[in-house]
Amino acid sequence: MELERLYQDLSVSEQKFKTVADYTSNWEYWINPSGRLEWMSRACQKVTGYAEEEFFKDQHLLESITHPEDATIIRDHLISIGSNAPCTEEIEFRIIHRDGTVRQIQHTCQSVHDASGNYLGRRSANRDVTSQKQAEKEKHYLQAQMLQSAKLASIGTLAAGVAHEINNPLTILLGNLSVLVEQVPIWMKPEFRERFDVLAFQKRVQHMEEAGNRIAAIIGTLLNYSRGDCGTYPCAVDLNQCVVETVAFCKTLLQKSGVEVVCDLAPERPFIVGNIGCLNQVVMNLLTNARDAMDSVTGERKIVIRTRCQGDLSQLIVSDDGAGIPGADVTKIFDPFFSTKSPGKGTGLGLSIVHTIISKWEGSIEVQSKPGEGATFTVSLKTAAALPKASSQKCAA
Repeated sequence: MELERLYQDLSVSEQKFKTVADYTSNWEYWINPSGRLEWMSRACQKVTGYAEEEFFKDQHLLESITHPEDATIIRDHLISIGSNAPCTEEIEFRIIHRDGTVRQIQHTCQSVHDASGNYLGRRSANRDVTSQKQAEKEKHYLQAQMLQSAKLASIGTLAAGVAHEINNPLTILLGNLSVLVEQVPIWMKPEFRERFDVLAFQKRVQHMEEAGNRIAAIIGTLLNYSRGDCGTYPCAVDLNQCVVETVAFCKTLLQKSGVEVVCDLAPERPFIVGNIGCLNQVVMNLLTNARDAMDSVTGERKIVIRTRCQGDLSQLIVSDDGAGIPGADVTKIFDPFFSTKSPGKGTGLGLSIVHTIISKWEGSIEVQSKPGEGATFTVSLKTAAALPKASSQKCAA
């Protein structure tokens, strides 16, 4: 009777375990030290398209349905089961579902031991994260599109200023060229050749070269600014250079708003790990935000930009004399489309884009502000060590 009761208790216990295990959403299994399946949950069919019986019938089915590019990952992992090697890392691999679609699998496992401590193999849990990965991919794509749209909108706003900045050196270039075209044929005549002023000629050519370089610098900044993904090709970017270029780029726009910009740049020239075009975007958005914050200021309007080296971090600090940010809004200012500006002014994306870029580079951005006392934004980024330097045009402040 006692044996029969124990058998019934064991059957009940097994049934409870099977009921719980079979209704888990994860595809789970237990593989013994010799590499053979001991148990598999019903969820395997939902995740892979193959029933548990098929896995028991073909002990190599897991390897067969693994994506060819991930075969080594699974093969090495299965081999490690026989050695009782510790299994603490989460791995990801792809399988080819019975319907032909590729599924992304997130895998975790742990060693199984009996009451005496004998190693019995591993119990594994596999979660289908295909939808999650696709959502992340779409999110990154939308963020990139949002960033590029904001860049194009900014370029539209800056168009008049850019045209003005290019027009000045272009006038110098064309003016000197016109004089040379008119005078060189005269200087070439025998009666005037002795009076040819070489120094004056060289000076005009030098002015033309300087003007051409100025135009090239403006166009170079514009091209850097308009480039796409901020996560690609990280390199060492000169933070001071970027500030000087962006301030020069925005000079006309800021002057029209009656805003003075003061640059207090670190003498040791901090280099950060990032992307030059997107760093330009960060500086420009912070400048634009500071300018807009001072719309209601009737007296002096000043933006102070500082760069600092703090250990293994480089900092960009932008302060304004604006109206400040109410305490209730400080926690929301980096949210997409949040804006305290009047309707029709701004998109509410400027600071959100800054936050997105800085987060991609594993940096941080903090704000200190009180109503009526302006605001200070502090961006902290990793200081570059041995990365290639970003190519950049000469700055022209």
